[in-house]
Amino acid sequence: MRRAMQTVGWGLYLASSWTWCIGMFLPILLIRWWGWPGFLAFAVPNVLGCALFGYVLSPETSRALVARFRVWIALFGAATIAYQIGFLLKAGETAALVAALPVAFVLLVSARRGSERSDRTMMAIGACAWIASCLLFARFGGGALANLPATGTLPPSSLAWAAPFMAFGFLLCPYLDPTFHLALQRSPSRHAFAVFSAGFTVMLLFTAAYTDAGLGPGGPPSALLWDKPIFEWQWGLQAAFTIVAVVAAMRSLEPVSSLGGTRAMLPGMVVTACLALGCQYMSEPMLPPMADVLSPSFGPVPGEATYVRWLGLYGVLFPAMLLLGLRRVPPLVVVLAIAGAGFLAEFGMIGARVPLLTVAVALLMLASLWNNRKTAATEEIASADSR
Repeated sequence: MRRAMQTVGWGLYLASSWTWCIGMFLPILLIRWWGWPGFLAFAVPNVLGCALFGYVLSPETSRALVARFRVWIALFGAATIAYQIGFLLKAGETAALVAALPVAFVLLVSARRGSERSDRTMMAIGACAWIASCLLFARFGGGALANLPATGTLPPSSLAWAAPFMAFGFLLCPYLDPTFHLALQRSPSRHAFAVFSAGFTVMLLFTAAYTDAGLGPGGPPSALLWDKPIFEWQWGLQAAFTIVAVVAAMRSLEPVSSLGGTRAMLPGMVVTACLALGCQYMSEPMLPPMADVLSPSFGPVPGEATYVRWLGLYGVLFPAMLLLGLRRVPPLVVVLAIAGAGFLAEFGMIGARVPLLTVAVALLMLASLWNNRKTAATEEIASADSR
């Protein structure tokens, strides 16, 4: 019984830790652009890719992967924390930040590494956060789910070009998420990831339900809780939990928790990511705006272009570093491939030249074939000599 409860608890923890400002806002944009088919193209690889993580890896292979990609797992966590902070600031959710940031700061600068007991505490909090979100969903109701549009502002055929790009990111990004590795290493059963898939699907349906809930001027009023839109309660609750959960996971995972041998490195990564996102928000009026066809009918939304650009980290940079790193592609080829794919993704996501998104994925896949055989052979010889 205890084993089953912990399995469910870790699954719900993952459903909460993965419900962040991508899952709580990107589906709204995709429904605007392609209708409910855009939502499915996002949800299916997202849920399946994350669920497969627990069945592809074992706790032992997870530890090996963390050791190999510890810097990129830390960078993934830092970027994710910054993304939540920027999203909450733009959404006006300062109360959530006031609640989450002090806890995250203490965890970051603490010299003591996270224990299994503290990890189980985070599991319990994550499960409670998921239950609270379900209560908010029940209070809100089905909303737009009963009447999701079948088409959007972009041609339906263009979704075929965007779908591979979304699948590429969502199938690979979980392998750099510290909360996924923590759950796999701590859960008594890999079936926690099956629980995750069900729990996270509910969270995505909640997002689709408030697609038309007054998210811009002229939109219909949404259901309120204590004079505040229910979807804003959801944003604050889940993004705040993600901030704390990611920090706690980075402190628990070895060797990420002792990265660089200094307590200043992880906080420094987070601060740098926050500054980078802040500078991008501040310079947004000077950057090329999104194509008119991507903007809502009432005009551009402040910060929306930066939000979409930041998605490039999860659509290009992080999945590419995992794929090309596993394939031992030479560093120069990695840099050129990511730079080229990022350039293509900018025009594809911001300029509505959607076919370029598939070209970006094709470029990265082609680069992954450039295996550094000399380096791999050298490492194999060194490994044999050490034995």
